[in-house]
Amino acid sequence: MYNSVRKTAMVSVTVGLVLSAGSAVAQTHYVLIHDRGFFPAVTYLQPGDKVQFTNEASDVRSILGDRKSWKSGNMSRGQTFTYPVDNKTPLQFVATGETRYGEVSYTGEISFAAPPLSE
Repeated sequence: MYNSVRKTAMVSVTVGLVLSAGSAVAQTHYVLIHDRGFFPAVTYLQPGDKVQFTNEASDVRSILGDRKSWKSGNMSRGQTFTYPVDNKTPLQFVATGETRYGEVSYTGEISFAAPPLSE
């Protein structure tokens, strides 16, 4: 009987570990859009996560995925745009906008790698 109880307990623990490993919760990562760049410039995430952009720039900005694979539309200061990321999401995105000094454009990056410890 002891062996039967032990086997049942081992199976229960194994099933629990497998289920908990497969149910990772998607995270939302926040990117601020400034007048001349993104913060952070590189966002480290995993497929299934979301990235939320918040426009903190003085003027309207639009975010475009590489090769225009997705776009936010025009965002005024304080507006947000959230994009779900999968393993096919392009790794670069661009902010564009008009200012009183002319057009601006700058890039940001998504990485599926582990973030470096220094950041």
